[in-house]
Amino acid sequence: TSGGTPPFTFAVASGSLPPGVTLNTSTGTLTGTPSSAGSYNFSVQGTDSSGSTFTQPYSITINSAIVISPSSLPSTNQGDYYNQTVSSSGGTLPYVGFTISSGSLPSGLGINPVTGVISGTTSMTTTVGTYNFSVRQTDAAAATADQPYSIVVGPAGPTTSTSTVPPTTSTSTVPPTTSTSTVPPTTS
Repeated sequence: TSGGTPPFTFAVASGSLPPGVTLNTSTGTLTGTPSSAGSYNFSVQGTDSSGSTFTQPYSITINSAIVISPSSLPSTNQGDYYNQTVSSSGGTLPYVGFTISSGSLPSGLGINPVTGVISGTTSMTTTVGTYNFSVRQTDAAAATADQPYSIVVGPAGPTTSTSTVPPTTSTSTVPPTTSTSTVPPTTS
């Protein structure tokens, strides 16, 4: 404001503010978090201490918020191949790309900034545990959104070897032996 005699009061004279946004009647400051995307036209009227008024028209465009999904990612094991996709919606297209804004992915994994694919093979030496990180998407209007994730890395699974050995059956038939012996009589 310029001119007039302070203090001033302010009010919305016509139109409406975006939902979630309020006008401070003492300072004329708009504050809050818009809850709906869209274009909003309104006029603010200021009144000075002598009763003089002035009106100023405004137009605000609220873009939809960027949303990154899914809300969680599956776990993996040491030495396993991992392939999961994160995606985004809302905001102002085109997107600048996905980045890891905090924390780190497990060793061996990376994120494709264009496709949002988190992939790679965790090494056998990757520490078992929980890896916390956030994925960020930035849109053409430089708005950002961060989605926190955790990937749990478990120990390598047991090595399995499948071998089929047929059972051994041994059948042996030994014919009974009959022994006949004739001893000649002896004379003395």
